[in-house]
Amino acid sequence: MKNACNKQKKSSLFLFTLITAIVMSCLSLSAQNTILSLRGKVTDTSGNDLPGVNVVVKNSSNGTSTDTNGEFHIQAPQNSVLVFSFIGMKTKEYKVKSTQPIQIILEEDGILMDEVIAVGYGSMRKSDITGSIVSFQVKDVAERPNASVEQMLQGKVAGVQISSGFGAKPGAEMNVRVRGTNSINTGATPLYVIDGIAGVGDLSTVNPYDIESIEVLKDASATAIYGARGANGVILITTKQGVTDKFQISFDAYAGAQSVLKRMDLLDATEFANYSNDVRKADGLTPLFSNPGSFGKGTDWQDEIFRTAAVQNYQLSLSGGGNNTRYYLSGSYFSQDGVVVGSGQNRLSVRLNMDSQVKKWLKVGLNASVSEYYLDSDNSNAVVIANMTTPIAPVKYEDGTWGSNATVAKEYGGPFYGSGNPYALTQFDEYRRKTHLISNVYLEGEIIKDLKLKVSMGADIAHGKNYYYVADGYPTSNTAFSVGGDASLSSSRFVAWQNENTLTYKKNINNLHMLDLMAGISFRKVTSESMTAAASNFVDDYFKFNNLGLGQTQKPAASSYEDNALNSYFLRLNYVYNDKYLFTFTSRIDGSSKFGAGNKYGFFPSGAVAYRLSQEPFMQEIKQISNLKLRASIGATGNQEIDSYSSLAQMSGNNYVLGGDRVVGISPTSVANPDLRWEKTTQFDLGIDFGLFDERISMIFDYYYKKTTDLLLKREIPYTSGFETCYENIGAVSNKGIEFTLNTHNIKSKDFNWTSSFNISMNRNKVLDLGGANEIITTVSRGGNLLRVGEPMGLFYDYKAIGIFQNEDEIRNSAQPNAVPGDVKYLNLNPETDNIINQDDRVIVGNPHPKFIYGFTNSFQWKDFDLSIFIDGSYGNDIMNESYIDTQLPNGTTNCLRDVYYNAWTPENPSTTHQRLGASLDPRSSSLRIESGSFLRFKNITVGYTFNPKLLKKMHMDKLRIYLNIENLHVFTKYSGYDPQANRYGNSNQFLGYDRNWYPQARTVTGGISLAF
Repeated sequence: MKNACNKQKKSSLFLFTLITAIVMSCLSLSAQNTILSLRGKVTDTSGNDLPGVNVVVKNSSNGTSTDTNGEFHIQAPQNSVLVFSFIGMKTKEYKVKSTQPIQIILEEDGILMDEVIAVGYGSMRKSDITGSIVSFQVKDVAERPNASVEQMLQGKVAGVQISSGFGAKPGAEMNVRVRGTNSINTGATPLYVIDGIAGVGDLSTVNPYDIESIEVLKDASATAIYGARGANGVILITTKQGVTDKFQISFDAYAGAQSVLKRMDLLDATEFANYSNDVRKADGLTPLFSNPGSFGKGTDWQDEIFRTAAVQNYQLSLSGGGNNTRYYLSGSYFSQDGVVVGSGQNRLSVRLNMDSQVKKWLKVGLNASVSEYYLDSDNSNAVVIANMTTPIAPVKYEDGTWGSNATVAKEYGGPFYGSGNPYALTQFDEYRRKTHLISNVYLEGEIIKDLKLKVSMGADIAHGKNYYYVADGYPTSNTAFSVGGDASLSSSRFVAWQNENTLTYKKNINNLHMLDLMAGISFRKVTSESMTAAASNFVDDYFKFNNLGLGQTQKPAASSYEDNALNSYFLRLNYVYNDKYLFTFTSRIDGSSKFGAGNKYGFFPSGAVAYRLSQEPFMQEIKQISNLKLRASIGATGNQEIDSYSSLAQMSGNNYVLGGDRVVGISPTSVANPDLRWEKTTQFDLGIDFGLFDERISMIFDYYYKKTTDLLLKREIPYTSGFETCYENIGAVSNKGIEFTLNTHNIKSKDFNWTSSFNISMNRNKVLDLGGANEIITTVSRGGNLLRVGEPMGLFYDYKAIGIFQNEDEIRNSAQPNAVPGDVKYLNLNPETDNIINQDDRVIVGNPHPKFIYGFTNSFQWKDFDLSIFIDGSYGNDIMNESYIDTQLPNGTTNCLRDVYYNAWTPENPSTTHQRLGASLDPRSSSLRIESGSFLRFKNITVGYTFNPKLLKKMHMDKLRIYLNIENLHVFTKYSGYDPQANRYGNSNQFLGYDRNWYPQARTVTGGISLAF
């Protein structure tokens, strides 16, 4: 009985204990699951509000961010942990206990350990980077006008040189080079990757204000992951995403006016008449104009074609998200009239970015943009002919005839050259429309812990149409007129499909070993097609290009189609030991349809190491040093930027006349080369990242050497083959240089801050081999362009002017016996063997490559006011001024610069720099056309005011900023043309530094507003 009672007591005690444990567990679980509504504020150590701080519940996707007042609101379980993170600040954790207001103070993290930047096929902590990668801070330029992505980057990144083919012409192609030019005949433009879509070729349709970040990959360690397309550098563009648990509406707008920055100082009508008379007098001829003063000022052709032009941009965006889904939606309209009549562009774009954590282990996302782009193209000769045309000619005569040099010659006699009318050339109907879709959809799933699979499908699709019509009687060039009207219509379609599949394994082992392994396979297929129809001699101008069938002369139609494919396999290993020793190994195999059957695949490996010396215990004692990292890398990348069928024998149609009838035939146009293979660039890089005083001062230094071999070079072959050139893998070029970037926080206080950023880069290019030849000379614009082993690419090769003949004695002792006093004297290289100036006397007269390029930004902030001043420049490069023959050769056939006329050589003015007046002047190309291209440009000045958060709170606004911006305030240069950065031949690797004053640079003044709710 007693035992039974004891057993019952024990059973009761056990049951009571069990019930108590369950109750306590439930209470504890209930407390843990209690959802609290939390509010708080985040500031820095100076008490300044911190907007945009990420606030996330630890180990969850639940998060938000602070508003412009630094305040936040979030719902979180009791006893959970909130994580506060912000770029440039140390991450802080806070344990939730009650609903009392939370006050968080974040401290600066000078080393920016947790800043994550994009790399190829993934992202990494900035501190773990082993290669040369620059993360461009878009926010630094986002609050001022930017017409293009290239404009955002210009002068901002060391080692990146950007110039325009046609000055400030809207829509002009931009020439972008990263660490020099690696090739001669193939493309040298960097690879653009937008939200994972690699190879986006046209950035004119991309809205700059949708961009969140830009990373520039420069060395082989960073670019080798893109293998065949990484030799010219890689530019990664990441667009904006929404923020969880924060809905925001943003509106940005600016509007302003553009005006021509510089005009040519040309003769007016009276001066031109005197000039023409003086030329004829010098030649012993009767003057043409008996009363020059009767013409007055005449027509100022620059006034006729230049204008004050409007520019404007409007953007509306919505962003936000819930616990599992984020979205960003934007719409933008950009419009820019050109400073030359008849030119301009506008862009309408829409973007939608979304991602959603549909399962705990699965994430899906979409990045898509659609743009409608319009480009109005003035005739590229309009500005050139405006500078050449005599001001005596009117824009139009009373009978409707267009005025020109030819009409003045017909009226007065004389050798005036050209029948083009500058204003009429701006009245063409010549424009282009383009619809561009860039889209990428992806799925990312965690297969097992730390192992993720990502599958993406992307598309880059563009459809374009070109329209052209010149009405009856309008000039089509400087020597021809339209008869009955000329019209053409062409369309093009470009489609690039891309599939990429990657496996990524990331593992942190005891906070000592960090492993990041990525492997992938990708497929890319590109097709492009076009068609053109044209007609002329219309009965009426009314229909223009809208009814080509009305043209009485039907021109042959044309169409084309091509495709190419790329198949790739790639692998990358990142390993970090003890947060001090960093290793990166990358390899990629690319197979391209562009090459010969046995040479389609290429292998591109790279390796890099880095040592974070500042993490060593003995360095921790040196408090002034906040970061010190040594980097080294070596690797290989490739180039496949040639036409799709360059390894094959190609055929083309030709027209013949047999028996009076037009006959169409087919003939070969190129010779096959089945051995054609990849260009390969091997690059070595040494770098140092150095920070002082918690990154108040930070420096980046890089030295690099690149050698490109197996150049895809067009070799001249015997004419007996029936062809002139064929592609072969011959030759080599090198680039070596240094890059230096210095960022400083000069003054830092509660009310006043001053930061500076300076970068400078020097690149030296050299031709190492030309397939057995010592040099290749190409005639360009009457002058020579030289490729010579041991010299930089694309040197100017011409006769060297060494002065002006002053008397007959100098002429008798020269190699120019037919010269007269006042003529240009040229260098004779072989006075012992000949007494003549011929092609053997040509020498190197100029170098288009700068000795260095630089950019310098100073930003000031005083209370709610801000000021930014940006300067960029180039030093040591030369320009071939092709307009010399137009306005600086005083032979009386065209208008000329005042300096040329008034300082011309005469017996009374024995100039040693200016030649005489005369119709028989030697027009040969020489060093007289070479000018210094060095410049220093006040590129941008912005003054802004951000309204106080306390005021905005009453207005239910998060942000309100207004600003005034001046672009191209002034350029300091000795160059006589419109713009020292212009480059006529665009993306040519060989023909650099040529300019013919195609389009002037513009000064732009804009006012803008940026607000958010």
